[in-house]
Order: sequence, then structure tokens, then C-alpha cells
Amino acid sequence: MSDSENPNTETGLSAESDYFDLVYSGDIVPDNDPEEVKARVAASFNLDTAAADQLFSGEPIRLKRGVDQFTAQRILKRLMDAGAAAKIVRVAKPEIIQKHPLALAPLGADVVDEAERARVPPAPLPDLDHLSLEPIGADIIEQAELPEVKKLNVDTSRFTLQ
Repeated sequence: MSDSENPNTETGLSAESDYFDLVYSGDIVPDNDPEEVKARVAASFNLDTAAADQLFSGEPIRLKRGVDQFTAQRILKRLMDAGAAAKIVRVAKPEIIQKHPLALAPLGADVVDEAERARVPPAPLPDLDHLSLEPIGADIIEQAELPEVKKLNVDTSRFTLQ
């Protein structure tokens, strides 16, 4: 199927060097039962129930990011065969990937998009009330915490230094 014939892709997807995201919003191919589609997608992609429920929540989810067109088409076909209607979206090649295929984002770079940030609540801060600081040079182990050291009675009178 050519790009112009595929209704699930944006127009003009032809360059081999382009990158694509696979986006799914919970849409079902007509004449399919939603629960059966959810079960087929979960089985096809080895998803647990919670992950499958999140996938079919109705919110747009980027299933794959920055893949080549062949990979995006292959995953789209698996989804369509299971009854799920996803779409392929062309994206700009990330600058960090252009320079180094395996590199870290620059310090301070925002690596989470707004939709993802809104979906995942921030982790709670740990309780630090039970912790305290000691001044520099202080012993951090209290005397009561030290193990008892047995004093040995060793006779060293027969030893000499020469």
C-alpha cells in the first residue's frame, strides 16, 4: 500500500530518512467489538490489563517515537489486524539523534512532553523528618551504637627493638 493510499498516515510520507511516531487514541476499526480488539491488541503486544486499559483510554498515546517508515508501517499493520485504528505522524528528526545515535539530552533539556506530564502525576517527596545533620568533624556513630571491644591482656615484655 502506498502512502497516498493509506488513510492512517499524513500525506507525503516518502523519504527514507524521515522519522515517524505511531499515535493511537483508542479508535476501533468498524465492525469490531471493543473488548475483543483490546484483548487482541494486549495479546499481540504482550500487554497486561492495566497497560491495555491505558491504551484504550481515548487519550492520544505515542506508541513508538522516531522510528523509520518501515517500522511504523509494520506496527500499524499489527494494530490494524487486531482491529485498532492508529495513525502514523511524520516528526522532525531530533537534533540529538542527528549528532549521536546514542547520546544523552543536553543538561536541562525537557525530555517529557506536556501530554505525558499531565498523564503521570509527580512522585511524592520522601519523608525526611527523621533525618538530622551533625556538625563537621562530629562522630556520626553514638557510643551506644558502637560494638563492645574486648580488651586483651597481651604480654609484650619479651619483645625488643634492635
